[in-house]
Amino acid sequence: MTIIRPIPGIIILIVFLLSQSATAQGTSGTLDAKNGFRDAKFGMPLSAFKGIVPTGSISVSNGVKTVEYKRPSDVLRIGDIKLVSISYTFYNDKLYYISIGAAEEDRAQLQYTFTQAYGKPRQFLRADNPDLYDYTTSLSKYYGKPVAKPKGYVWDGSKVKLTMLFDNFLDKKACSFIMRSKLIGREISQREAEEERRLSKKRAADI
Repeated sequence: MTIIRPIPGIIILIVFLLSQSATAQGTSGTLDAKNGFRDAKFGMPLSAFKGIVPTGSISVSNGVKTVEYKRPSDVLRIGDIKLVSISYTFYNDKLYYISIGAAEEDRAQLQYTFTQAYGKPRQFLRADNPDLYDYTTSLSKYYGKPVAKPKGYVWDGSKVKLTMLFDNFLDKKACSFIMRSKLIGREISQREAEEERRLSKKRAADI
């Protein structure tokens, strides 16, 4: 019987190649390090954005006001993939989240692109996902009211969260990639909690 003995050098080479393949994708740490999209970084002041204009979308809830803007100079493409929109939402004149809209037919390519950049996402199917509001406001203006519950994927860093949502909008299909600063999100949650406590005391005084 012939015994085939492994060659140590070949084993080392195979292990090296496998490790390189495993680390080819980015990670949630990459998402945190990027901290935004292109030149737009979370926490940047509104004054740092040249040529930015309001879209007219303003949200006020529990004493928290956010305002959406867009940049007419933005290139509505990621590589060869066409985008529908890019918008920027600010809280206290600081960049809070970025919404990127695209046609559903480009979803798979965009999902693959973000997976290569930030690692494998997790899927969610909950209709009460906290990003539902962003999803509806970002895409309804372009496609109308959605006809079914949204679903999507999440890339979750310690500082930044990226959510991909997709659904049918009447006769069209669309998807949205929403990047959000968790740090500013916590600041907003704290402000909302303080406002709710203030209102609760005021209500109690009226009893």
